[in-house]
Amino acid sequence: SGSIDGGVGVNTLTAGNVANTWTITTANGGSVTGVGGTFTNVQNLVGNANSDAFRFAAGGSAVTVDGAGGANTLDYDAANFNAAITANLTAAGSSVGFAGTATGIGTSFDNITALVGDSGFSATNQLSGRNVASTWSVTGANSGTYTGGASLNFTNVGVLAGAGNSGAF
Repeated sequence: SGSIDGGVGVNTLTAGNVANTWTITTANGGSVTGVGGTFTNVQNLVGNANSDAFRFAAGGSAVTVDGAGGANTLDYDAANFNAAITANLTAAGSSVGFAGTATGIGTSFDNITALVGDSGFSATNQLSGRNVASTWSVTGANSGTYTGGASLNFTNVGVLAGAGNSGAF
């Protein structure tokens, strides 16, 4: 417990093996289950075998996000990101879900199984699928499931973009 300051250089914080909620409130800073205070100057966030929710607030960002195992969510709504987001699925995750790029993540994410856009921007939040045969199942207003090798649930995402391969909507 207590606060963690990564200081200079490139730093990684790996969460404990419990269901974690990460709240990213500044560039490379925020809080996570198991750390009594906050973390600062930590560029790379890594989950564990359990579920991880990565909640981005306005101004929050990280260089990389890796959910590791379990069900892992990029969530731009719970902490009020307050802007439209774009997520691009580029590959299968190294353990589960997908890898790709997204708003608020400087380099990449890995092992993500769900995406929640900021509800104030549902109509303009965008999800782009991989360049593989895929299926988009729209199950409600701005929500559904993308399947292209793995599955990703999406909520508050109004713009769905296929890639060069065949996609069924």
